[in-house]
Amino acid sequence: MGGKGFTYMKRIAALLAVACVAAAFVAPAEAGKVKTFKHTVYLHGTQQAGEAEAPDTWVGGIWMKMDGTKPAGDPPKSVFVTNYVGGPNTNCSGNGLLPVWAGDMKGTIKGTVTVALHTVASPAASLEARLYPDANGGCNESAMAPAASTIVEVAPGQSVTKIQFKKVNIKVLSRLVLQLNMAGAPTPAQVRVLYDSDSAASSVKFTCIKKKCL
Repeated sequence: MGGKGFTYMKRIAALLAVACVAAAFVAPAEAGKVKTFKHTVYLHGTQQAGEAEAPDTWVGGIWMKMDGTKPAGDPPKSVFVTNYVGGPNTNCSGNGLLPVWAGDMKGTIKGTVTVALHTVASPAASLEARLYPDANGGCNESAMAPAASTIVEVAPGQSVTKIQFKKVNIKVLSRLVLQLNMAGAPTPAQVRVLYDSDSAASSVKFTCIKKKCL
């Protein structure tokens, strides 16, 4: 019995040693994994026509809101991507004369950010979208550089315009800001964005490495 017991214990010890060696290889890999969480925020407004919010967005610096609440009901709210001769100034990190949405959040956004805009556009329209973490609303020498920006062509008529920012790595301390402006200005082309309704739920989708990013 003693011999058999001793042999049994040796086998247990050997198995434990193998398990420890295996854990030494597996544990670092598991420790290196970063959990990510998918979020969707929707564009909102307080007025049926976004232009009516100009006293708040331009003068008061209170931009339109985006958050995780999915809109319901119709008709949609809408706003022109402001376009007129000589303006508005696009060299701004949050110009209230442009369509700007801000969402409260904290965390790091990584990977691809996808913006889905319900749009009504004239032919030959191009749109520039920019993302700013913790935008300051400054212009010209006071403007922050966008963390991500891209230009897309907008299909004429009514459609859904998809915009993708790829390989994003944005650390957000308090809010993420989306700004839209016409590209290739001066141009006679016009784009109107529809949002904040069941039929036109314009949104921003992203992956965050903090679960409660919103």
